Formats: sequence, structure tokens, C-alpha cells
Amino acid sequence: MNNVQEESLRDQKKVRRRLLILEIARTIISSKGLRSLKVRDVAEAAGCSVGSVYNEFGDFDGVILTVNRETVQALTSRLSGVPAEDPVGQLYGLAEAYLEFFAEHANLLRSLFEHRMEDDRPYPDDILQMVMDAFALMHPPLVRLG
Repeated sequence: MNNVQEESLRDQKKVRRRLLILEIARTIISSKGLRSLKVRDVAEAAGCSVGSVYNEFGDFDGVILTVNRETVQALTSRLSGVPAEDPVGQLYGLAEAYLEFFAEHANLLRSLFEHRMEDDRPYPDDILQMVMDAFALMHPPLVRLG
């Protein structure tokens, strides 16, 4: 096996480990809530060391933030699917879609608001913008009613 093949196998293994860590973290948050998420539990379930989790995500905030990004993307996708023909119907549809998403993913959605960054670092702007973009979907039908 040459160096390129070895690097490719290492990269594939790294991607699989990253996806597994995220799946485990998402499952724990979804079923038990953010406060139940512990880096040692995630590492053990993924069959890797705590250091591997940190190497992959920078710190444990990186794991949580990645799950939170995925949650906001899923919510935005759900909200974006609401038909926009009638502004009143769209607002009701957005409310219904949000409530359905919350009913299905309550702990994941709560994680967006419960998570506090280590050392009081600011919450990443990209996630804040994603949340604002999701809620901005209400603006067009409100303007149309205006």
C-alpha cells in the first residue's frame, strides 16, 4: 500500500469517527438532554479516546455546536417547506411546522438555548445568523399582511 492509499484510509476512518461522535452526541442530547452529554461517555461509545474527540472538534463545545448547527439546518429546512401562497396560511403553517419540530426534537432545540460556551466565549456568529434566518421566514408573510 502506498502513502496516498494509507492517507486515504486514515481520512476515511477520521470521517467515520467524526460522524459517529456526532451521531452519539445527537442521540444523547435528543434522548436525555444537553446536561447528560459528557465527553467521556461520547468517546467511550465511539470507541476512541477523549483526546480524539478534542482533536476532531477542537473542544467539547465544537461537538455541541456542530449538533446545534445540524438542528438549526433541519428546522430551517422544515420551515422553508411551508407553502407561501396565502400569508395567513403560511404563518399558521410556520407555527405548526415549528411546533411539530419541537415535539419531535425538543431536547435538540433546547440545546440551542441551554448551551453556554466554555470560559464565557461568545456564541459563534454563524449559528446566531442561522437562527435569525430561520425566524426571518416569518417576515415575508407578515409584510404581505401589512
